[in-house]
Amino acid sequence: MTIDPVFLRLFPLDDRRFERGTRTWVSKVTGTPDEKKQNDGDNLRYQVSFTPESESAPERSLDLWLSEIGLRHQDGRYQREVLSLIEYWLDDAESSGEIRYLGLARRAG
Repeated sequence: MTIDPVFLRLFPLDDRRFERGTRTWVSKVTGTPDEKKQNDGDNLRYQVSFTPESESAPERSLDLWLSEIGLRHQDGRYQREVLSLIEYWLDDAESSGEIRYLGLARRAG
């Protein structure tokens, strides 16, 4: 899986800390979209791992499908909504998962 700096700048999720209850998770982008293989129209796939900052809990992984139009929307609402969805997912007990959030793409204009 390749890491494209353009997509890291589009949605800066690498090394972000998520404080959830008594645990802090640190994100690491392990894969970004590849124009030939990973794009599905406007949909971009990010692969992200989450590691607890100070505990020996297992790492968690997330496939995150996002709208490129939403990410490029200038008011930042889409990014905030995605971060809220990630926090909700982190509160769950699943070790890995997938989020597809393409909602703002239809409203952006």
